[in-house]
Amino acid sequence: MAILSICFSVGGLIFGPLAILGVVFGHIAKSRMRNSPEIGGGGLATAGLIVGYVLIALWLIGVVFFGVFFLGTLAGV
Repeated sequence: MAILSICFSVGGLIFGPLAILGVVFGHIAKSRMRNSPEIGGGGLATAGLIVGYVLIALWLIGVVFFGVFFLGTLAGV
């Protein structure tokens, strides 16, 4: 799950919504690691969560700015 987390989060660079799956898999991986300490990959899961959350935030900021400027120019016409 940790590997899926980082892969989907990095895939969010190409297709933004994939970062959401990276966050989901990161939380699943962290949960499984808490329940079963012998499972490794904590660093990958954490990295997937960080990258995923940052990309989701950047994606949302981009959508808001695009909406404000695009709709603002349409309203001015």
